This record gives sequence, structure tokens and C-alpha cells, in this order.
Amino acid sequence: MQLTSRSLPITSALQPAQDQPSRALYFALAREVDAQSRDSAADYLRAQLEAAAALPSDLPEDPARLEHWVMQRTEAVGRQYQAYLEQRRAGGPRSYFPSKAHALHFLRGVAPTKLVDGAWLYGLLQRWDDARFTALIRTYLEELGEGLPEKNHVVLYRKLLASQGCDDWQELDDEHFVQGAIQLALAEHAEQFLPEIIGFNLGYEQLPLHLLITAYELTELGIDPYYFTLHVTVDNADNG
Repeated sequence: MQLTSRSLPITSALQPAQDQPSRALYFALAREVDAQSRDSAADYLRAQLEAAAALPSDLPEDPARLEHWVMQRTEAVGRQYQAYLEQRRAGGPRSYFPSKAHALHFLRGVAPTKLVDGAWLYGLLQRWDDARFTALIRTYLEELGEGLPEKNHVVLYRKLLASQGCDDWQELDDEHFVQGAIQLALAEHAEQFLPEIIGFNLGYEQLPLHLLITAYELTELGIDPYYFTLHVTVDNADNG
């Protein structure tokens, strides 16, 4: 078991294969990080940024329009969720999880990401005395439960996995480790990738439709949705 200041203990895989770069980097950064791993993290971020540049984006070029963009997206999610609820009340099927087995497959599949929740903000702690970073650091502390284990997002997800027998996630395919590897890599390079960290946080803390639907359908299947409902009330546009 490895204890890091970014999250909580992570049990490493036996030998991450070199043809699975995201998975290998993930476990390397979850341990005590050496110079080679830090260099690999920077290279990984550059490659991910290059890939992301080709993706479509509706983010406004003018920062003055960001607040309006956030509000529009939040309102759109609200409308879409109401439409989902109406469809379900009319007898429609679940959108994400036809069965509990599908839900457990999902919970295990996103474990590498959820178990480093908030890690992208770790590198900003060195700026604790700079008021410009107060809001971001507060977001990070909220991810950690502000000192309360029962509200620590990583602790909550570990308990959820254990309660459902889904804590055997270490051998998942490489694609499941991409988001977690990005977060851990950003944690190591807050100076070099500061604009990217701020932008990543802006995008990551928006209220997504899938979070609302996931919580609703997990409840129907008898799976505790608290981890997800906590993110609806804590990680939102106003806070994050």
C-alpha cells in the first residue's frame, strides 16, 4: 500500500505493462515520484494536450463570456435532467444501467479516476499564501473532505467499491487510467501547466448530466449514490 499526499493508499498492480502507458504512469505517480516519472508525466501531458486540441469545443475565446457559458450549460443540464425524469415517470427504461451488473461494471471501470479525485489541484498547495489561488485550494480541500474522513471523496469511493466487491480494479485496460494519469501528472507540474490546471478545473467542476442520472439509477438498483450526490452539491460551478 502506498500513502501519498495526493489521495489515499493505492495498491499497485504487479507489473504495469509498457504497452499500457497510462496505466504504467498512473501507478508510477501514485508512489513516491522520481525524476524519471516526473519527466514522463510532462511528456504525457503534452501528448494529451495535442490530442485534445483536435477535439470540438464550445468554450468561448473571450474570458468575459465564461460566466454566461457556465450558466447556459448548467441550465441546459437542468432541462435535460427534467426531460429524463419525465421519461422515467412515464415508464421509460433506465438510460445507463439496465441491470445491477452494468452498474457494478461502471463503478469498477471509473475507479482509477475516482481514487485520485482532486489530484490535479495538489500542486497549487505551494501557493497557499496567494489569495488568487484560494478558491482552487478550497476546492481541493473539499475533495479531501476538509479533514473529515466521512466526507473525503476518495475514502467514500473506496468504501463504495468495497461494499459492492468492486475493489479489484488494478488490472483494468489502459483506457481506464487515462483520466487518472492526467490528474496525477498535473499534480506534479503545477508551475509548468498552471493555465491547463485552471482550465481543467473549470471543465471538470461543471455539473454534468451523467452525474445526475447515475445517482438516480444507482438508487433504483440499491447501490448507495452518496458519492455522486455529494458531487452534485459540492462540485458545482459556484464552488469549483
